[in-house]
Amino acid sequence: MEIPVNNKFTKDLDDLVPILNAKKDNILFFLKKHFREKLNYISNKTTKQKQQGGHNKIIYMLTEETYELVKNTYNLKHRYVPVINN
Repeated sequence: MEIPVNNKFTKDLDDLVPILNAKKDNILFFLKKHFREKLNYISNKTTKQKQQGGHNKIIYMLTEETYELVKNTYNLKHRYVPVINN
């Protein structure tokens, strides 16, 4: 299902990968677990180009608030707590 991207969803999930220094699938699992689709983020499948093989890429677009929340809470949960426990 193609969802038109409007001005509300401005941040790309791929931008968080280098900032958080984590795998995209881990961030995506966190996003799907704690946030709601079509309210906090949307997913768009890219159209397939004329190439051989490869995976279909899904682009996740976040709202500005969700982007900041994921950036701050993912960091807190996955970095700060293990450091304190050690």
